[in-house]
Amino acid sequence: MNTYNIRILPKNTFSLQKDVPKYHLSYYHDKINNYNHDRNGWINIIKTLNLPYDNTNFLLTILEEHKDIVVKISDDESIRKEYEISNKINGFVRFICCNCESSQIIMPYFELGSIGFYSWTNENIKLLRTCIKHAILTYITAFVLGYLHGDFHPGNVLLKKTKQTSISYLFDDIGEISNIETNGIRTWIMDFENTREINKNNKADLLDFYFDIQKFFILLQDHRFIRNIDKTSTAPLLQIINHYMNHLIYPDLNFIHKVLDNIENISLS
Repeated sequence: MNTYNIRILPKNTFSLQKDVPKYHLSYYHDKINNYNHDRNGWINIIKTLNLPYDNTNFLLTILEEHKDIVVKISDDESIRKEYEISNKINGFVRFICCNCESSQIIMPYFELGSIGFYSWTNENIKLLRTCIKHAILTYITAFVLGYLHGDFHPGNVLLKKTKQTSISYLFDDIGEISNIETNGIRTWIMDFENTREINKNNKADLLDFYFDIQKFFILLQDHRFIRNIDKTSTAPLLQIINHYMNHLIYPDLNFIHKVLDNIENISLS
């Protein structure tokens, strides 16, 4: 028997985006419990949650192919914008499809969750440092390509297993950062409702760029995310970011290497 599960994903309280509902849809074989339903029961739940009923067959087709998906409901303009942006930046979550008529965008479900809500210990501190590096490098990639994410925090950086052993980053007007190890996990940044095109040579946009990175590290050590980050270990990072931000220095390879080197010093208390 095929069974279906649907649940509302909790809204991240740190997110700047408006209250946009997300639904996790799962598809199983021979696995029935209080949270799973047959097809008719699942359709009834869709009605209860006000998901567009006339879109049920479309959702079922996607769900049965991908097994676990997240459906995000928003207005047509936001849905279209997010879908377009997701395909422009390597390291931004790739959406499965977009249905503007039903105001839905469908993305993969990330079982491991995010950097902000993963279980970090001294045993996997190396993986935490690696994930932070890739998140920051992806954010810099977006900036160099002329985009600011606008809602960059640890809860918006998702984790997924990968067979890639390392990833390189090429910044057109900066240079290349080669072979950053993955330790078996790749990061993906999600939620682009506040993402905007920028002039990377504009001082206001440059200030926002550094402010967003600064905010990421401040939130990283917030007790509502990673409770046991040693704040003294992130202090040098914040000093570097503040220096570049206060002097409005365009990010260069020297800045990136300093940030990456200091991420290696992040520790848990």
